[in-house]
Amino acid sequence: MIEIFNIILQFLTFVILFSYPFCLYKNKVFLLSDSFLINGIYLKISINILIHINLLLILSFLDIKTEIYFYLIIFLSILSNIIFYFNEKKFEPDFNDLLIFYIFIIICLGFFFKTAIDLKLEWDGLNHWFPKALNFYNEIGIQNLENLGFSEYPHLGTYIWAFFWKNSYLEYEYFGRLFYIFFYVTSLFSIVENNFNRNLLLKVIILFFLSILTFDEFLFGGYQGYLIFSILIIFSRLIYDEKFNYNVREKSFLFYLFIIYIFHSLIWFKDEGIFYYLFTVISFICFTNINKKYLLISISFLFVILQFLLQKYLIGNYGFQAEIIHDNLLDNFKPQIFFEKFILISKYIFVSIIKYKLWIINLFSYLILFLFYRKDFLELKLWTYILLINILFIYAVYFHTPYDLEFLLKVTLDRIMFHTSGFYLIFTILLIRKTILLKDNL
Repeated sequence: MIEIFNIILQFLTFVILFSYPFCLYKNKVFLLSDSFLINGIYLKISINILIHINLLLILSFLDIKTEIYFYLIIFLSILSNIIFYFNEKKFEPDFNDLLIFYIFIIICLGFFFKTAIDLKLEWDGLNHWFPKALNFYNEIGIQNLENLGFSEYPHLGTYIWAFFWKNSYLEYEYFGRLFYIFFYVTSLFSIVENNFNRNLLLKVIILFFLSILTFDEFLFGGYQGYLIFSILIIFSRLIYDEKFNYNVREKSFLFYLFIIYIFHSLIWFKDEGIFYYLFTVISFICFTNINKKYLLISISFLFVILQFLLQKYLIGNYGFQAEIIHDNLLDNFKPQIFFEKFILISKYIFVSIIKYKLWIINLFSYLILFLFYRKDFLELKLWTYILLINILFIYAVYFHTPYDLEFLLKVTLDRIMFHTSGFYLIFTILLIRKTILLKDNL
């Protein structure tokens, strides 16, 4: 009973913590221009999570006790909510908003309890990531990561794991991983929340369906994939708002700089996060009508360079699982080897699509939009461009590897495919809007 109570208390802690600095029921953000207006409660929670993730990244390099930061942010969150609550022009939730929040609570707590029942850490979680989380939980400095296995792996996901483990009420290990679930559910709600507002039943069905479809208990066993999955969903939602929500105020250069900063956390979770960050953020900048594009692109690369310097000279180890240049690399240009690898990679891409059925739904939606809603399809060319780069990236990674290709495809490709599947949910959301709802109900 005590554990159940503390799980509920942990959920409330997440809600309080991530209701700051963007207030959930206040439209205008204090001291920020109108270009920083963000529509949607769950998108605001998601943006707040990303802000705190980046602050925790900075904290991970400093010799500061996590409890100090935790209680400071809790205090500031409560204080800011009290101030904004008594302020004018605040958002007043209606019955629909309260019902959706109730659904949010049910789904979060349902997944929380499911994790509490099955506490098993999977192989990668136990051997690659847990030792780093334990290092931070014991408040050992970041320099000690060099003494652990796979020290070249980015550390931010494990630091967050340890942060919420250390600052939970029972200090059980899995309380740290509950953050991953909270972030994941919030990201799903963020991409659905501004759609289907006049068809509440449909909205609830979609939220439950997506939650059940995309929840993989195995990946919550210490893996970092859901952090990337969730961030890419939020980024997709922001891009969609920028391009198609004409009620949103024109964004300033500072807003785009802010977006680049908070989404650069992608590179601190897994090696492939560098590539996801670069080809999504740079594509977004290139397709956006804004001045100083080259400056924003340069800043994007600076974050990658900064990561290299910090990882190499502060942690003491930087690198990928295989050398960029190796002896077998040129063999890929031999026709027979190229053809065999291409067929093998294609086979396991298909297997991964079958395993993570969100890909089937998204690709089906993409095809229907192409065939019957050509105008809307053409407006999604940014997502098409990123999808093509994403596929090329997958082929390039596995063509490049010098290791046993089929073994790596069996044990890793499905997770890599899962990482980006949420980014293309916009195809499915748009198709539902076009085919099920009347135009007047949008």
